[in-house]
Amino acid sequence: MAIAFDLSAPTHRHKLYDGYKANRHGMPDELAGQMPILKDILKSMKIEIIEKEGYEADDILGTLAKWGQAQKLDVTIVTGDRDSFQLIDKNIKVRIPRTKARKNRNRRI
Repeated sequence: MAIAFDLSAPTHRHKLYDGYKANRHGMPDELAGQMPILKDILKSMKIEIIEKEGYEADDILGTLAKWGQAQKLDVTIVTGDRDSFQLIDKNIKVRIPRTKARKNRNRRI
């Protein structure tokens, strides 16, 4: 098991196109303040944390999924990013979490 996180540094997509994700809101301060605690908990649980400057977490997950596929492993990606659906095949499954209200966190109302 591994968990990937975005870093605050620009990715290669940001360097190619200034407007990349320009209309996205940043992480709320309340959540950002919890990230170090979350990472400490994950480390204590011996769960691998993967972060790489210049790469988004979803790129890392996609790369790991394709590596697992080549190794004939069963891979499950848990993400709110529906772009990950393009990775689905007989070895790769994608799960989109929902809230108690049965809504995806990325859903626009």
